[in-house]
Amino acid sequence: MRDVQQQTVYKWEGEWEAWVTREFLTVSRPRELVRRACKRYRVPPPVVKGHHRVTGGTSFYEPNLHRIELRKRHWNVAIALHEAAHAITDWLIGPDQPAHGPEWMAVYLDLLATYKVAPRVALEASARAHGIRWSRAAGPREFKRLHKRRIRVARRERENRARYKRASRV
Repeated sequence: MRDVQQQTVYKWEGEWEAWVTREFLTVSRPRELVRRACKRYRVPPPVVKGHHRVTGGTSFYEPNLHRIELRKRHWNVAIALHEAAHAITDWLIGPDQPAHGPEWMAVYLDLLATYKVAPRVALEASARAHGIRWSRAAGPREFKRLHKRRIRVARRERENRARYKRASRV
């Protein structure tokens, strides 16, 4: 699926210098932050691995392994929450959504405001000025409902496949 907001989100993040210039000395602080963010949404925390390589490469969330890899220059609050938002949305709504889509952005804004990176009103005004879209279902309760719906849809699809399989044998 095409991720139309990715570059816009990266540009938006880049303009908030205070977020990304405060780095932690060890990966344990971002790891703890990811754990707390996932707990907020009742999602199992991913494994968070830190890499000491300072230059090159990116930090990322690997959905198949439920793992976050953070480069040393990314050991900060904003990027830890960015990757945690990927882990949360992939777990609750599935990886078939755009990686930086409206649902992901809603979770990311919620986490940034919750962990006091910036006031929610400032985050939303700034994101809106950049043309970034986010879902209004931003809190853990709303995403819990989405998760339950996803489970119901998956169950229904499995049942339909089983029915089709039985019908095709006859």
